[in-house]
Amino acid sequence: ESPLMFFARFTEKYPKVIFATAIITAIIFGIGAQRIQVENRFIDYFKSDSPIYEGMSIIDQRLGGTTPLEVVLEGEGKDFWLTQENLDKIRDVHIWLDEQPEIGKTISPYTMTEMLRKVNKGDTVPIPIVKFALDKLPPDIEKAVVGPYISPDRDQIRISMRVAESDTSLNRKDLIARIENYFETNEIFADGTITPHVTGMFVLYNNLLQSLFASQIQTIGTVFFLIWVMFLLLFRSIKIATIAIIPNILPVILVLGILGWSNIPLDLMTIMTA
Repeated sequence: ESPLMFFARFTEKYPKVIFATAIITAIIFGIGAQRIQVENRFIDYFKSDSPIYEGMSIIDQRLGGTTPLEVVLEGEGKDFWLTQENLDKIRDVHIWLDEQPEIGKTISPYTMTEMLRKVNKGDTVPIPIVKFALDKLPPDIEKAVVGPYISPDRDQIRISMRVAESDTSLNRKDLIARIENYFETNEIFADGTITPHVTGMFVLYNNLLQSLFASQIQTIGTVFFLIWVMFLLLFRSIKIATIAIIPNILPVILVLGILGWSNIPLDLMTIMTA
């Protein structure tokens, strides 16, 4: 007999077994679906012995990372950052960011003031001398060295970081949330005179992944609704249409649950699986 007839008779003979199995499957793999993370490492798209994988690994290990992440600190008023108190705040933020395990190389105005301190035999360079040096820099040097990290009015500074794509613990959403939580809870930003912004390609790509996940969930919901409408037109019964949609939902829960329990993140490739 045909497979369809076999399963039809099996369904009629063991309805309770099938119903219980479906419920247990939905619960187990539904919990697994809740464990899914939206993440992607570019390096995982390539085999470990491919030139691209090896090249990105070398860049991460020797050059401080591959993906740019930026933090912009916006102060109030001209020359806001040219005070010792505010330079100390830059130092604290720079050091904290540099200590995060996913972040490789970090460059900011603190990098420059630290170089000046070393040149000055370990002593802090007075602020008037720092201002004088900045004003007297040749335009080409100022554009290449100072311009990328401090605005002309010196009311905004930029901290540039590189994130290591080969880091197995990399989780973009968690890293961004950790940085934003630091800005919200640290006393440096308590008085409201400094406005922090987290930006860069790293943030854009994380937002892309999160948007893909949200749109995928919306798409699945829309598809199941349209299938239900088709069943309604076909069977002319709300009850039968609702019963018929259940076997179509279970495989999607099963697939997403397997991804969750296997710790396989949703990315540009796996997000289309369901």
